[in-house]
Amino acid sequence: VARAAGELWMRPSGSERREIAGLLSGALRSPMARRLAGAQEVRREYPFAFSPGAQEPLITGVLDFLATAGPGRMLVVDYKSDRVDEQADLEEIVERDYAIQRQLYALAVLRTGAREVQVAHWFLARPAEHAEVRYTQADVAMLESALAQRLSRAETGGYPVSPRPYRGLCLTCPGRGGMCSWGDEQTLRDTPEG
Repeated sequence: VARAAGELWMRPSGSERREIAGLLSGALRSPMARRLAGAQEVRREYPFAFSPGAQEPLITGVLDFLATAGPGRMLVVDYKSDRVDEQADLEEIVERDYAIQRQLYALAVLRTGAREVQVAHWFLARPAEHAEVRYTQADVAMLESALAQRLSRAETGGYPVSPRPYRGLCLTCPGRGGMCSWGDEQTLRDTPEG
């Protein structure tokens, strides 16, 4: 952990290194790790880009893990380092905090011609579990409509500041640190609850 962090010019404390090592150790022993180990045509940190239509903005992103799950079937896994307690409903968390991410990932993969895609959010704090949904080509129109509605709201409604900022939501926001009314203490905390 220290060596990998050093390659990224990071210097985690001893307790942070132990925490990361613990997360990785639990993840490596999980059913999802076995599933990923058996995946075909694996791509890590796989970039995507697409435009919803003519004169529409370019949507870009990076998939943590993309693999072929069978003929015409793809698997996307998004690793989550969020701190989640044992009672938290992972599907509820994903629906609340990552629904648009899930939809964009599915749409990006389905637009490549895949027949179906499974999108899994894997919380490393609870490695034996994950939240997963399956989309097929029959869902493309619904996904495109949901994206169009979000884009329309963004164009007309501005960008409201979240009442519950935290690292998972705010880390990559271009407004963080300059345009946001929240400071780093709130936007870089581990959970929305503090």
